Amino acid sequence: MITNQPNLFLIGGMRCGSTALHLLLNQHDQINMSTIKEPYFYVAELYRLRLSANFSKEKELNLNNYVNKGKFRTRDKYNTLFDYTKNYKYYGEASHYIYHPDTANCIKKESPNAKIIISVRNPIDRLYSEYLYRCRINKIKSLDFSQYVKVNTDLFLSLIHI
Repeated sequence: MITNQPNLFLIGGMRCGSTALHLLLNQHDQINMSTIKEPYFYVAELYRLRLSANFSKEKELNLNNYVNKGKFRTRDKYNTLFDYTKNYKYYGEASHYIYHPDTANCIKKESPNAKIIISVRNPIDRLYSEYLYRCRINKIKSLDFSQYVKVNTDLFLSLIHI
């Protein structure tokens, strides 16, 4: 039986330094960060809570689709991401829960004394970093930055108004 549950959450935005923070926090001798970044377990938990509160086939399908898209979205698989052979003060993970604000209630229910770190960045710098990242991974072809902004205006406005 695992008695220590995650109690440290890095929930910042994309392109805001969460990977670096995840790696740095994991170097501390009292912190065990998950072996993979961004398991998004608590989004699945949110879907499970919604399903149990008001069952519908559509909600069940949404949950099953979400869980099937991620390797660590069941409790047993999520727990494999942490080293329980040593008693760490903090067990942490970094997922972009900032985009899923209802997950806060799931986290609070399981870990009422959890520490939460929010990493944010100037929205324009974040947007440009996202553009450069997408260029690097060949997701953008023949768009300059201004065209990219025009094509994705609605998405970026939603990210800026978190």
